[in-house]
Parts: sequence; C-alpha cells; structure tokens
Amino acid sequence: MLKNDIDRGVQKYLGEVNWKIVHRAIDLFTKYSEIKDNNNNNKQEKSLAEELGLLMIEAQAEFDKYLIPACPSELTAPYLHELLLHKAVKQYCYGGKGVGSQGDGSAQLICKSETDRNTLIQILETELKVECIPLTLGQEPIQSPLFSPATNKSNKQGLEIQMNEIEAADHAKQSNSINQSKILLYIVL
Repeated sequence: MLKNDIDRGVQKYLGEVNWKIVHRAIDLFTKYSEIKDNNNNNKQEKSLAEELGLLMIEAQAEFDKYLIPACPSELTAPYLHELLLHKAVKQYCYGGKGVGSQGDGSAQLICKSETDRNTLIQILETELKVECIPLTLGQEPIQSPLFSPATNKSNKQGLEIQMNEIEAADHAKQSNSINQSKILLYIVL
C-alpha cells in the first residue's frame, strides 16, 4: 500500500520510468547493432553513443528525483555526484550514471574515444582516488581472465552485444581483434 508521495515516486521510478529508459536503451543498442551489421557508419555510431550518454544522464536524474527521497542516507551519494559532475567527465564523456544499487558504489561512463577514456582514467584515479575498469562494447570478443567466452556474450531479442574488458592500454594495442567502437568506463568509487 502506498502511504505517501515518496512511496508513489519509488513505484513510478521502478515501474513506468525505468521501463521507458530500458526500452530506449534497447532501441539504441538495436540501432547500433544494425549499423555495425550493415555499413560501419562511424558518424551514426557516434550519434548513438551521444544519445546513450544523454539517456544515462537522464536515468541518473530520474533516479535522484524519485529514489533519493526514499533513503537519503544511502542514496544521496556525494562521491558519485562529484564524479559525474567532474569537469574531466564532462570533457571526455557523453554521459554516465551510477550503477547497481547506486549509493557511492560504482558508475558507468560512455567515453568519446579510447584516447579520451585513457586520459580520463589517469585524471580520475589521480584526483578522485577511484579505481577505473575500462570496457569496450564491440562485436569481437577478447580473451581476458575477467570475461570467459561463455560470459562475455549477451543475446536479447536478436541483439548481440559483447563486452570486452581491456586490462591496460598496451593490451589493447597488442590485440588486432578488438573492435574499439564504443568505449565504456566502469568506475568503483
């Protein structure tokens, strides 16, 4: 039973708002997959990455609006918001959001390029003392101790996405099989 506006906000976010955001993200990944399958149009890929970054910013704003009031002591997340508002994040990323149960745990960012990602890692690890885990979304799998071939492939409604963990910049340079099309940075706060 919903007791107040906060309860109604939580229900709205976990239902209607979340549903819309997830389905918009699925649409973006579907478009991305179609572009990669058909013509490798880098301009369209960049546009979709920008849209995904903006969607992540929107998702975080909606989370903050509806869920922080339900548990401000756990969800206000000052370190997360400091990271998301950092000038280097704005310069090198299309957008980002907290992940998991939010709080001050982890964040994902959509970086503009591999070079931007690597620069951002250096800045954030130095200035904010966070642990950064670089990931690349692409079509070619990579061998890594963190991702086995059985776990780095996801298929939902005909959409195939593979997440490739890149342990270090030199590892990425050594592998010719990595598709560096979408750069994702996972940050542990």
